[in-house]
Parts: sequence; structure tokens; C-alpha cells
Amino acid sequence: FYRQDRTKFGGGLIIYARSDLLTKRVKNAKTTGLESITIEVRTKRNSPRFILTGLYRLPRITKEIWTSELERLIESISRLSDDYTLLGDLNCNILEPDKEPKLGRHLLNLCEVYNLQCLINKPTRITPSSETLM
Repeated sequence: FYRQDRTKFGGGLIIYARSDLLTKRVKNAKTTGLESITIEVRTKRNSPRFILTGLYRLPRITKEIWTSELERLIESISRLSDDYTLLGDLNCNILEPDKEPKLGRHLLNLCEVYNLQCLINKPTRITPSSETLM
């Protein structure tokens, strides 16, 4: 497994990988404003690699840090392989992408630029007064 512990207030990220997969941590795909772990996965030696990144955006991270760090991370991952997946809790609502601070709009724009697709298309949080897709 691969873990990225938070230095304050507990928490962090972890990725578990099956023992029959060849995996290694990608060290040059780190961010300063987002919590992230990036690993390279191969099914066997010399097989094509697949890049997997786990992400978490702390709600208190500013829009400026969020936008620049996410773009930098996706750019660095896309240079490693054409086959990559981003997973995580990005704390931005793509059901209402233009609602301030417009984090959802920025994420959708990046998805368009890098030809990425959000596989979840239904609300992930439903309350009596709102629905969000975070």
C-alpha cells in the first residue's frame, strides 16, 4: 500500500494495490496545495503502464492554489502516460459549476482540455434543500 499522512489534524490518503500487480510510487507528481498520491501500475514487467492518482482537496485551500496545483498535477501525469485515472474527493460541485467560487467550472474546463471524463453523473450528496456532485 501507499500512504500520504497529513501532518496536522489526522487523516490523509492511502492506495491499496493487489500483490500480483507491479506498482511503484511516482515521486515527481506531487503537489503543494492538494493531498495526492500517484502510482504507476503494470500487470507484468514491460507491459504498458497505467497511472493512478488519489486526490483530496481540503475545503480551506484557496481557489488560486486549487486551480494552479490541479492543472500542474494533471499536466505532469499526462506526460507519464496516456492511460491515467484521477480518483478522490475534490470538494467542488460540478452540478452547479458556475456557482462561486466556480471550482466546478475549472475542473470541467480541465477535463475538456485533457479529454477526461467524470464517470459519476448523479449527486453524491443529497440534503432536503440541495444536491451536489462533488
